[in-house]
Amino acid sequence: MPVPGVASVMRLFADGSLDQSFVTGRGFHQVIPTASLDTVVAPKVVPAGSPAGALYAFGDFSEYNGRPVPNLVRLVSHGALDPGFSIGSGFEGSFGPAAPSIVIANEDGSIYVSGFFDTFNGQAVRNIVRLDSTGRLDPSFVPPTAVQAFAAAPDRSVFVNAPGTSRSTGATDATDT
Repeated sequence: MPVPGVASVMRLFADGSLDQSFVTGRGFHQVIPTASLDTVVAPKVVPAGSPAGALYAFGDFSEYNGRPVPNLVRLVSHGALDPGFSIGSGFEGSFGPAAPSIVIANEDGSIYVSGFFDTFNGQAVRNIVRLDSTGRLDPSFVPPTAVQAFAAAPDRSVFVNAPGTSRSTGATDATDT
């Protein structure tokens, strides 16, 4: 059942009641001018490691609260866009703008992002990137191959699923016999 006055994302307290201080206004929309289409969308959300109370929202949207935005934004604790985070033109794939599929936040404020994209702000990338706390591409993270899935460890290392690739040391684990 929809909650009057609440669009797309809301924050609930531990008892399930609505946090009235978290306000998203019109919320997230996918606007397609050529089709005169304006659709409310429900983005995926993940808590930000920093700043406290913030969250990342990502998905197939092009507007937040009436303002054009790329498909990954950070909201501050009361629901407004965080002006300290910007991904510029963002992610592009073979067919235009590409929404991230997975976002994992690190405690230092950096994030890992994966999806079906091959450029970030016009720069060629594989389909996984690490962004710093302001939304800029971290050039020190250069994966050797494209990935399908990943998990981040607390030390900022990443475990990836990269089908079609293998890596072997030649050693045999005792469980292999």
